[in-house]
Amino acid sequence: KTGGKLYIVSAYQMPYSSRSVIRSMRDKLQETTEANMEALRERLKSEPSEVPFEAYVREKDAVELILDAADHFEVDMIVMGTKGSSGLEEVILGSNTAEVVEKAKQPVLAVPRNAFFFGFKRITFATDLAKGSSEAARRLLSLTAPFNTIVDLLNVFPEKEVAPTNGLESLSQDLKSEFESREIHTFLVANDSIQEGLVEHMTAHASEALVMLTRHRTLFQKLFDRSLTKKLTMQANLPILVLHD
Repeated sequence: KTGGKLYIVSAYQMPYSSRSVIRSMRDKLQETTEANMEALRERLKSEPSEVPFEAYVREKDAVELILDAADHFEVDMIVMGTKGSSGLEEVILGSNTAEVVEKAKQPVLAVPRNAFFFGFKRITFATDLAKGSSEAARRLLSLTAPFNTIVDLLNVFPEKEVAPTNGLESLSQDLKSEFESREIHTFLVANDSIQEGLVEHMTAHASEALVMLTRHRTLFQKLFDRSLTKKLTMQANLPILVLHD
């Protein structure tokens, strides 16, 4: 729908050593990485898609390779996969993804291994209504325009505080006047736990991705804390799109 192109990069790196055993491990790592990339190339070629792509394997630090490739190819978005039994916890706590989120100029979409993609028919933009939220929401609407995505503007506030109704409605009206054809909804959730409030909303409204700003780093860590794994049962399949404010 966007006429875009996909660039796939995979990095491998071994600590420098002159010992033959380390060199042998490096050669094996290179061989395995290139074999995996070739398998991915063949799989993508067999898919019924018209999206052009290029795939590269480089011996380089993973974060450095991703950032360099993003700038070199002037990409609109960086997409990173996650792995491991802890689900999306690795999105934030994993050093590579966290560092890319922190340093990249582009939006970063972190996708867990078990995520299902349905075209992002509906997504949730978590906002604290602070400075920068309006511009970030505009970027999000522009970014998702080709898919005509339904956007939920969500604010989770403490139960004993007054709901920021005016602020959220004002943001919504401004966006609707600029993006007249888009479906935009506002939601206020009273919950002392922001992460539980987010999950409550996304579960109830079948939202397919969570959109947040980089300034919410502390919230990221709370959202995917190990102690909350059982409560956040949907976290393993939750993509997160991180925008820069």
